[in-house]
Amino acid sequence: GSLPEQWSTLRRMHTMKLQQNELTGSLPGQWSALTRMATMNVSLNYLEDYVSSNYRHTVTFLPQRRLPTPAENDKQLLLDLVMGDTQSWSDTGALTSWKAGNSMCNEWRRLVCDGEGR
Repeated sequence: GSLPEQWSTLRRMHTMKLQQNELTGSLPGQWSALTRMATMNVSLNYLEDYVSSNYRHTVTFLPQRRLPTPAENDKQLLLDLVMGDTQSWSDTGALTSWKAGNSMCNEWRRLVCDGEGR
């Protein structure tokens, strides 16, 4: 989810650790009013933009994660599906090519992709 602007009213907060929470959006400008904040860690999320220079405290922003593309999402869902139920497949030999390191559209047997790699 996104970061609430209302947290800027927490003026006595000294440390904020929000890393690895799948946060999206950007840091609210109102948070620069947190003058007692010594450190803020928002790394390893999906945040956009940069940290404004008007923040008086140390902000650990990088690295950020990258949202998967729709095709990458499809690939992971298919891998999860077949790893959970391979007994019902008539051609289990096809599954030997279904590996995360292989190109889904070019190397996975018995799978057809569209022009967008999905």
